[in-house]
Amino acid sequence: MTKYGRMRRREQGRNVLSAVPSTPYKVPRNCQKHERQVLLTADFYVCEDFWTYRKRIVSFSIRLYETDSLSQTKNIFRIDAARPEPDTHRHRLSPHGDNGGDKLVLEAIPGDGTGQEFVHSRYHDYFNLVLDVSQGEYERWCSEK
Repeated sequence: MTKYGRMRRREQGRNVLSAVPSTPYKVPRNCQKHERQVLLTADFYVCEDFWTYRKRIVSFSIRLYETDSLSQTKNIFRIDAARPEPDTHRHRLSPHGDNGGDKLVLEAIPGDGTGQEFVHSRYHDYFNLVLDVSQGEYERWCSEK
């Protein structure tokens, strides 16, 4: 076979591989759930729910919430990763109902096999973001009541 024939097969193989679409990121089945709460004021909290698999954070939800006089919790602001969509998004919630709120997609989680590394590396950045915006979001929440 000629050199041209071998190169042609290699080029065709590359085209076939590049045409395969990536699959969306999925959280592994056997992950463990962890939960932590940070008290900011007497009735204002940050709650971290995160799921780990092989010592890596593979999904998370970081929430700001308050408790009222009846000890009911009301979500104020939330950032989710891979819960349930394969992206990182935030919700700004209203005191008039705990629905999906104002949702904004922040980043898509790669589906090319690097999704777990991506989620794990972004967790602390988003936790710090929630702490940075917590006072402003709490003031917005109180003004809408």
